[in-house]
Amino acid sequence: MTNENDVVIRGTMRVIAYARDAAGNANAQFFLEFEAPAKDKARLAHWFRVIADHGERAAKPESFKHEVGEIFAFKSFQARVAATRQGNVWYLLCGFLKKSDKWPKQELERAERIRREHLARGGK
Repeated sequence: MTNENDVVIRGTMRVIAYARDAAGNANAQFFLEFEAPAKDKARLAHWFRVIADHGERAAKPESFKHEVGEIFAFKSFQARVAATRQGNVWYLLCGFLKKSDKWPKQELERAERIRREHLARGGK
């Protein structure tokens, strides 16, 4: 069961929600509220809505893709939001502004750490 306070969008097919790390922080929420440029926020919100209402197949590959292991990414220009899926819920893990073609190793490691901590908390 997802905490209603963490739900970003509840669509007809999926729910998009914030994951919380071991300390209870919603890293993706902080990124989206304070660090992501406004144009990226709007575009990411659009892709959250598309996937919530129509599923992953409705997203363009340049806007949503598998990265590694259980980590996927919502993308907008240079903004990236890492996500993982549990059932019908996509949990947003963390975000960053990408400066090169490849994801920085430390960002993938951070996303994986938050994913494991979120699961250890019971995925709520």
